[in-house]
Amino acid sequence: MRWIHELVMQLYGLVIGLAASAGYTKAIAWKRMRLDSLDHIRTTTAAGRTWCWVHCASVGEFEQARPVMEAYRESRPKASFLLTFFSPSGTDFFVKNQPSWWRVDDAMAAFPLDTRRGVARFLKTLTREGESKPAVEWAAAVKYEVWPEWLRQLRAADVPCVLLAAHVIAGRWPFRIGGAWYRKAWRLFDAIWVQQPISVEVLQGFGIDATVGGDPRFDRVFQAVEEAKKNPDQALNEWVKGRLCVVAGSAWGEEQEALQKAPWSDESCLIIVPHEWSAASIQEQKSRWENLGKNVVIWSEYRAQDTMARLPEGDVMLVDAMGFLTRIYAVADVAVVGGGFGAGIHNTLEPAAYGIPIWTGPNTQRFAEAEAMKERGCLQTASTIEELAGELEVALCDRSALTREGAVALAFAHENRGAGERLAQGLLNLQP
Repeated sequence: MRWIHELVMQLYGLVIGLAASAGYTKAIAWKRMRLDSLDHIRTTTAAGRTWCWVHCASVGEFEQARPVMEAYRESRPKASFLLTFFSPSGTDFFVKNQPSWWRVDDAMAAFPLDTRRGVARFLKTLTREGESKPAVEWAAAVKYEVWPEWLRQLRAADVPCVLLAAHVIAGRWPFRIGGAWYRKAWRLFDAIWVQQPISVEVLQGFGIDATVGGDPRFDRVFQAVEEAKKNPDQALNEWVKGRLCVVAGSAWGEEQEALQKAPWSDESCLIIVPHEWSAASIQEQKSRWENLGKNVVIWSEYRAQDTMARLPEGDVMLVDAMGFLTRIYAVADVAVVGGGFGAGIHNTLEPAAYGIPIWTGPNTQRFAEAEAMKERGCLQTASTIEELAGELEVALCDRSALTREGAVALAFAHENRGAGERLAQGLLNLQP
């Protein structure tokens, strides 16, 4: 089966190359990030640096790894990180949002294609002249990043390998018929730390050891929330004016339609942060709300130059800008989180960290934190657009129930803090 994986990877690289030649933007970015020079890594390695290697698929995985890396750096200030991404969106995000604890002798690079030659070439970059073993103290993959060839070559070099914040669902590949060969790669890890006990049960059913380490995203979310609270948006608070405020975060068309079907009183207001938007879609949404008799405010018309500028009175706000959702949740009484009518919901941790009850569509199965919040009663799902509209109508009439559910959400979020430090300690225990 190893040769099949090798063939698939080579074909993947070929397809990406052809797509790049045809002008596909994402393929071009993928190829370009792998053309970047590894001179910094090679030079730093030759100078005696030994790496703590963290691999992430993209932005979401880095946000999970970030609290772990930060806690590890606090315990070992002289340690050097090698951070790799599979996706160019990860490298782009990191370049624009480098954390304060990142040092000049740390390094960021594209993850090699998981072929024998690709991995071997990358590991050679991490190997000092005259030595046979790469200068890597340990390697940590995040969540789903299980690459068989990478793991095989690192283990052959006697480098400890771990998996952080994994989330395994029964019945999903490779934990079903046909995934036996790939599951062998999971057994190459020295330690697997999962988010929830249910993942331990699934893995043990296949003879794979795992330990609950928690989800470091809770730590990262609390960091972001605390930063937002230090610099509150007074103008946004004034815009709400004590009304019951519903924030629709990362909303798709289904959530926006449900919100338009729900009744709205003068004692409530709505802030919609679309998952995707264009100038045309924003104007279309504005017209729909105006036809319903609502006064609509478009974020960029007042905050393109000053992100804290005053906002005119209105019933509905359309946020056509990125990076503000965390701050906006600070004024919410209810959160409608998008994606639940599609492939899966977006971030529910931010509203939970603010103590806000959450409504979403039905597709929450792949998200352990959402399923746990459903059981606790602070996250509600609706099967249809009409049902979501109806549930919101009922919820908005009972502020005391919203307060109780919000308190449960906040308690849940607090209970799940601390994974960053726990996982960092696990990595420290790997040291000889």
